Amino acid sequence: MIRTPPQIHKIMSCRLCQKNSDLQNSHIIPEFFYTETYDALHRYHIITTNPNEREHYGQKGFREPLLCKLCEQRFSRWENYAKKTFVDGKGIKAIQFKGGVRLDGIDYAKFKLFLLSMLWRMGVSSLEHLNEVQLGEYHEATLRAALLNENPLDPARYACFLMGLSIKGNIYTDWIFQPTLVKVRGQHCYRILINGILFCFFVSKQAVPNCFVPIILSRQNQLFVFQDDVLNVPFLSGALHKFAKAMKQRKVRS
Repeated sequence: MIRTPPQIHKIMSCRLCQKNSDLQNSHIIPEFFYTETYDALHRYHIITTNPNEREHYGQKGFREPLLCKLCEQRFSRWENYAKKTFVDGKGIKAIQFKGGVRLDGIDYAKFKLFLLSMLWRMGVSSLEHLNEVQLGEYHEATLRAALLNENPLDPARYACFLMGLSIKGNIYTDWIFQPTLVKVRGQHCYRILINGILFCFFVSKQAVPNCFVPIILSRQNQLFVFQDDVLNVPFLSGALHKFAKAMKQRKVRS
């Protein structure tokens, strides 16, 4: 992973509205997700599976000059809503069921636009640790138009499946894992772990596979979050093993 770019403003073309403007140092992953990762000095710990790279700290979430002020404010509305409901639990009802929780009363349009904005930002970002998210011209343009027009699209378009993960029964919300790509039923699926929640974004010209339709965010304002152990998710359990091994090697060398 790379260090956060310095706070700078540049007169360039906004990636969303494409107008020349004084660009903001935009967060790719919303800042409120980093709250759980900060220590007492408002730093988050950056580690890598490469034992030859030093561990270091960041002061703010990863950012880059991306959006103009007006587009930044557009995204902020959806982010504020997501934090209030999905993170803080205000205005929604959580119903437990075997294997997860169902969130009732979450506004379909606002939360879907929040999810689309995060997917689009990861796709257009130039940051190295996000380079596995390659949307391509068609999907980048489709998402951009949807965000500009505040059109959440149909539930099965660019759907996001969510899974809450624990480690041996313990829930850890203080880590963020960079996105990776996997194929699911022939479709691209970008996975990113944030605060113990695995976000799985489907990117295809076709609708999401039918088996996911009943459990993704619906126009009935319902969202399912399934629960599992990290050890049952091979790419994450493998990554944890690599992190632990690299940290041990770095400690031996120091």
